[in-house]
Amino acid sequence: MVDSALMPALQHQSGTGHRHVIPPESWAGISVAAKLLHLPPQRIILAATLVAAWRCTGADLQIHRNSERQDWHAEAGGSLATVLSDLAQKLGPTRQSCRFETTSFGEQELKLVPAPSSGNDGTLAIEGVAPGLIHATFALCAQLEQGLQQPVEAVSLVDSSCETLLLGEWNDTFRPYQTEQTVQQLFEAQVEASPERIAVMNSQGSYSYAQLENWANGIAQELRKRAVGPGSFVAIAIPRRIELLAAILGTLKAGAAYVPIEPSLPGPRRKYILENSGARHLLVSNEDLSEGFEQSGVELIPVACQRDAPSEPRPQLQQSLVSSSAYVIYTSGTTGTPKGVHVKHKALLNLIQWMAQDFGIREHDRSFAVASAGFDLSVFDFLGMLALGGSIYLASEDQLSEPEHLAAALGESGATIWNSAPTALSQLLPMLEQRKRPGRLRLALLSGDWIPLSMPQQMQRIFPGLMFVGLGGATEATVWSNSFIVDKVDPEWTSIPYGRPMPNSRYYVLGPGLELVPPGVPGDLFIAGDCLAEGYLNRPKLTEASFFSWTRPDGLVERLYRTGDRAQLFEDGLIEFLGRIDEQVKIRGYRVELSELSTALQRIDGVKDAVALARVSESEPEGEARQKSLAAYALMEHPRSEMEILQELTQQLPPYMIPESLFLLEEWPKTPNGKLDRAALASMRLAAKGPKAGAEAMNDLEAEVLQVWQKVLKRPDMGLDDNFILMGGNSLSALQLRNRIRDEVGLDFRLNDLIAEPTPRALLAGIVQRATAAGNRLVPLQHRKEANALICFPGSGGHVFTFMEMARGIHPAFDVLGVPLLEEQLHSMGSPSIETLATAYHDFLAKALTEYHSIVLLGYSAGSYLAFQLQGELRRTGVNIAGTIVLDMCAPGYPRKPHVSRRMATHLWNMISGREGARLNYLAARFRKRMGLAPQLRSEAELIERAELDADAELNATIAAYHQALRCYWPEPKPGLVHVIRAETPPHYPTAKFDDPFMGWGPFVLGGLSQSEAPGAHLSLFYPENLPTLITRVNEALEQFDII
Repeated sequence: MVDSALMPALQHQSGTGHRHVIPPESWAGISVAAKLLHLPPQRIILAATLVAAWRCTGADLQIHRNSERQDWHAEAGGSLATVLSDLAQKLGPTRQSCRFETTSFGEQELKLVPAPSSGNDGTLAIEGVAPGLIHATFALCAQLEQGLQQPVEAVSLVDSSCETLLLGEWNDTFRPYQTEQTVQQLFEAQVEASPERIAVMNSQGSYSYAQLENWANGIAQELRKRAVGPGSFVAIAIPRRIELLAAILGTLKAGAAYVPIEPSLPGPRRKYILENSGARHLLVSNEDLSEGFEQSGVELIPVACQRDAPSEPRPQLQQSLVSSSAYVIYTSGTTGTPKGVHVKHKALLNLIQWMAQDFGIREHDRSFAVASAGFDLSVFDFLGMLALGGSIYLASEDQLSEPEHLAAALGESGATIWNSAPTALSQLLPMLEQRKRPGRLRLALLSGDWIPLSMPQQMQRIFPGLMFVGLGGATEATVWSNSFIVDKVDPEWTSIPYGRPMPNSRYYVLGPGLELVPPGVPGDLFIAGDCLAEGYLNRPKLTEASFFSWTRPDGLVERLYRTGDRAQLFEDGLIEFLGRIDEQVKIRGYRVELSELSTALQRIDGVKDAVALARVSESEPEGEARQKSLAAYALMEHPRSEMEILQELTQQLPPYMIPESLFLLEEWPKTPNGKLDRAALASMRLAAKGPKAGAEAMNDLEAEVLQVWQKVLKRPDMGLDDNFILMGGNSLSALQLRNRIRDEVGLDFRLNDLIAEPTPRALLAGIVQRATAAGNRLVPLQHRKEANALICFPGSGGHVFTFMEMARGIHPAFDVLGVPLLEEQLHSMGSPSIETLATAYHDFLAKALTEYHSIVLLGYSAGSYLAFQLQGELRRTGVNIAGTIVLDMCAPGYPRKPHVSRRMATHLWNMISGREGARLNYLAARFRKRMGLAPQLRSEAELIERAELDADAELNATIAAYHQALRCYWPEPKPGLVHVIRAETPPHYPTAKFDDPFMGWGPFVLGGLSQSEAPGAHLSLFYPENLPTLITRVNEALEQFDII
């Protein structure tokens, strides 16, 4: 054995091309192996390095000797002696260099050279090896003394110094945190401290901590009456409204755990969640008693009725709830059956206190909540902010569906914290860059997917001083369990680092046998610590497969969660995320990491972000043995051709890594949770096949318009005569199409035009025609060329898109036509009136409706007044009006206001019946209404800063003029049949009483008057969960008019 004084200790290096001296503990094993195998020590070291490389990567090793290539493939299961001896015999002379090729380390060349020493020329060093591989080589060499008959797979790749880092320094995350109070108790402490502070707000108004507390207490007491308590699970199916927060808090206050169910989920999935969770109670809004839940076997409990109920005391529970369940969130399962991730309060408390301590989240902060309740990012948005005294701006579905509206809401909201997946923010960035006042964000939290390298700088440019944080983890590890603050992006980075574990969490990168692997070596990522969930609710086998006990090399037993992610450690302990395990594929026998291809694409000028997928090759014939090929998707910053990008890729990657298909995109498809929709990416390749109906453009303008349609609908195969709806269009894509054509082509149209002209060719022709002459004012929503027609008048918004889905379910004996608001006539009136406006409608309706035998008029909201007025005028000119349907609109003068003394008594009772905080809130709300102040307050003394609303100025003026006409309308009684369909949930006016099922229309109707009820409130009648019943009520009314 060589004297240790002659061999300096190993110095950790940060890159390749450095010299690493063999340490004494390794030399002992090398000497033993050399004697037993009768081979020079130099060959043992070289062979051990190559075995370590094979162990680290699983790749085949290509050995070069004297410029003549000799292949050697390590075989699994061989003993260490056999492998070393066989390999060393092929290495040639003592100081021969050796090259190895692997997917992880690139192409490396290593040499054995004399080490600098004080005179012993026999000491050797290794040059040209990556530091992570050096750890593995030294660990292997040190174990040669233990026994050469052990299998190669059993040899540890981590030496003692590295083990100290992996188990100790880098995972020393202990930090004390309070576990005496639950999340709801932290919220209650904030109520006591600042009852008048705003807790949650949206575009409709705001609720203080005291108001939200009262509402939640009422819900909790209703649950307690039904024996709900610790150990219970309560399902919640409420859209993105303030009552969602009250329902969550009320459930926790009752001692139960909440189980969010998106109302839009398919029926079978909702049914499975209810059955698997064992929930016996389902919280819904009054207006959301949908058919999908009525037969589910659970008790439906409406929460809207608790909004203004008398104050309820907080439920008093006898036991501590810190160790009880907080929530269960269902995620997608690999088998297609969702998994319910079961999280307790303790894990949630650890998360919230970490966020407060490390990112300074306090009562002055407001989160801009865009995640759905069924997505775990919402847990911190909702519960974390309220526990820390902050506030929440709850973005509506309408705002989320249109990036421009969402950007405007962000600017108006006063939000300081953004929390989403990167894809959700990517689509908003162009709008934020264009706004003069984008908002006042100070903290951006991004997680759930790859973060584009350009995103931190973009956000910090828009919001100076912003802290940009990349977060990671899993739903099974309570939202987040690691973080990385991005101060600036290193040009050498291929991705944003994953970061380090949060307090009381530990991360391990392990090999196939659950052994530690050194830095720089890819492995599977596992999480341990207080962040872990309990498992999957009522799925013991699945829980056992993903959560299990593991004995560390130092003997400590940890409970691990198997993330399914690939990762490696940097030399300083930072974690680098490498993608999912299933992102490692073999293409024609070559092992390919898809993340390597996407990273190469991101280096190319013009490519903002990239994703690579493996798919069945389109060039292969049909059959079970079809080969996989690579497909790449690039998000472009500026136009470049596919050929240019592929040529640059060939300069970075070997031929087998060049993708067969390359798609250049302007935006990523998203899942409902805001994550990248990889399934949608995979389906794009199929759309490029097959004939393109009407794809030949007649002129440059048609070609330009068609290209916008193809991009918006993500259908590169669509042609000029393809139908918008049949190609997958919906209301969201209609808005996007209108905005893109307006911005990129310079043409404008209304949403109603798209319904009447649903193909690119027809829409373009209509735009041109309307630019030169006025066209037909009727919009065909369902045009069957029938003898009867249902004519629909929209509310004050003025467009008929509201009726599009309803029209499909109307009785087939009717054409369904929409009548947009005549904005020009409305604005031209000196004193707007319903009578004058109806005369303008009459001029073209009387002529357009002559082809129909029987006509029914339907008015929704404000449109009901127009429909009612027109029925008399059209009858006088000979049009056969069979009846009128009034859809949830009170007649003029209804509901009548009680005497002023009664109104004052009602207000006085509402004020004195609440707690002290509620009384002040009630007075403040009445004062704001009388003074006309905005309902959303940034703080108690500051109005929210209003953003630019130039785009909506014309719409606001139209609504104002329309409402002026409505206020002055008092019609003469008219003959004919009228059917009133009222919303199940009436408006909330403290001093008004809705006691007439006919909504006050009796005095104005001389013919027959009938009524029915539809689920929902005024603004939610057309929601998907309520629409089927609404269609039934309309068809029943049509039957009453004796037409069908």
